[in-house]
Amino acid sequence: MREKIKKLPSLLLVGHGSSETDQAKKAITDHAETLRAKGHFSDVMTYFLSDGAPLPQRPEGDFFIVPFFMSDGYFSGPRIRQLFGMRHNQMQDERGLVMLCPPVGMLPQMSDLLLKVAREVCEKHSIQEAQADIVIAAHGSSKSPASRQATLLHADALRHTDRFADVREVFLEEEPFVSDWAQKRSEPSRLTIVLGLFAAEGPHSMEDVPKALKEGAVARGVDESEWIYTGPVGLQADMVRLVETSIAQYNEGR
Repeated sequence: MREKIKKLPSLLLVGHGSSETDQAKKAITDHAETLRAKGHFSDVMTYFLSDGAPLPQRPEGDFFIVPFFMSDGYFSGPRIRQLFGMRHNQMQDERGLVMLCPPVGMLPQMSDLLLKVAREVCEKHSIQEAQADIVIAAHGSSKSPASRQATLLHADALRHTDRFADVREVFLEEEPFVSDWAQKRSEPSRLTIVLGLFAAEGPHSMEDVPKALKEGAVARGVDESEWIYTGPVGLQADMVRLVETSIAQYNEGR
């Protein structure tokens, strides 16, 4: 008698998206396409909370949900559980096991990816790492500590490498603000690499951060060559590996 072949699990990447631009969806849809090509899942789907659309049809079998968020806040946990009727991060029903994995932005490997991006900038511009400052720019919030906690986690990891002259964190919606930092730079002679801790090319990462940096430069009467903004880290091809790591971390904790 032939042994029954076990069905591959399915994967759903959940992101926030944007009501203002479809470009905010591109990073996740591109990563989903890469994951489909690998053939490790029976299906790879995407869902964006900002759309308010019905949930995609869930296939039979085990089902991984990976929040494509940079912090462990309301959207990456309670909101997803609410949508799927989950009380905890795991739910079993007649169709299979549903498993909510850690947000990609909370993985230690995210610190490694930010470090890789910063080092690539230094190499490209022939800058010694010890002569460069690092600033991690994130959303922040006056209502939740989640974004700050995630940003501090990665900033501390980069500080502990002792590779760079200085490492600090700034935010759009809480202190220290991006614009304030840009206006009060203490070492303008050093190049600063501004790393965007954002999931996609949304208004915050592509408009608000550059605008705040420019405002700071204008206030001090300098040009913007003092820093290089790398854009949202969520665009990096290595984010696919972090999705896989999120699933592996969930499996290790089961």
